[in-house]
Amino acid sequence: MAVVTVATFAIGTADAQQTEEISGFVVLEMSGELAVKYATLTGAEKEDQLPEGLAISTIAIVAQHLDGGRIRIEHSCPVMIDGAPVQLVTLTATVDKSTIKTMTIPPTTKVYSSPIAAKTGEEPTVTKRETKQLTLELADLTGVKLRTWKLASEIGE
Repeated sequence: MAVVTVATFAIGTADAQQTEEISGFVVLEMSGELAVKYATLTGAEKEDQLPEGLAISTIAIVAQHLDGGRIRIEHSCPVMIDGAPVQLVTLTATVDKSTIKTMTIPPTTKVYSSPIAAKTGEEPTVTKRETKQLTLELADLTGVKLRTWKLASEIGE
């Protein structure tokens, strides 16, 4: 039985190599310059304090299908740094859909909610059917926009 460490909600059902439509969630694997910029915007550490070879894994959604076999993905992350008002970091990227990789996860595979979960003794979820996981690896800022939004006002509880 294979062991996979991915977020269970990140498993999609589209097969990027066999269908024209890529939809749902995409596991976004960030490294290089992009990971460094994302980490500093979300308040993880100052840029000069980040570890070598930093890699960040998160979830994005396929937001739009564009001409020429391209798609636009979106990701957002709310951030509160040192008790400051809430900020929102958003990432949008336009990529060729051929850069999205598909991993087939067979039935009865143990799936952990995070890479550390297997080490801490957390019980995995066991898949009941074959599913597909879509993954996109990005390392630089080509075709990517990172934005920071600050809360201007808040109404209600």
